[in-house]
Amino acid sequence: MISTITAHTTLDLSNLRTAMLSPFYGKDLDLPSTRGAKWEFTLHSLKTNTHLTFKSSRPKGWASNGPVLISVMNGGTDEWRFIGSVSPSTGTFKVSPKVGEYEAGGRVDKAIRTMMWITNLPSTCTPPDLAIYGSCSCSRCGRKLTNPDSINAIYGPECRRQMNTSSPAGKAD
Repeated sequence: MISTITAHTTLDLSNLRTAMLSPFYGKDLDLPSTRGAKWEFTLHSLKTNTHLTFKSSRPKGWASNGPVLISVMNGGTDEWRFIGSVSPSTGTFKVSPKVGEYEAGGRVDKAIRTMMWITNLPSTCTPPDLAIYGSCSCSRCGRKLTNPDSINAIYGPECRRQMNTSSPAGKAD
């Protein structure tokens, strides 16, 4: 069973693949799922200080050993763009024809190239300049955190701002 991942935990590639491909871990693989499941993760390049947030999911009714759908966060925290799927049996990423046109060098292009790269690396070969974070929430308000700075601080930018400007306890404004 996959353990809960805290804000400070970084994963290696074998843990990422296990979590990404196992939303129904431990269930009978031939039966359709009775509910959908998803898992979000952020890949952070320490070399370029850029990050991408992905969501792996299997919709309700899909067999547990079926492909895992991959989407990339594209803008706001609830704006996702489907880019392809990962086969649990081979571990390879397949770009979906539904992706349509996208800008070369843009966010979707980078996400597709990143997923192809990540799924082709050996599980024992986590690049030293790559940080992999599981999904987490702000410790103050509970909002989803996707920025590596916020994940490491365990607070989102708004809560950090409010905490830094609030009056010290016991003093009047």
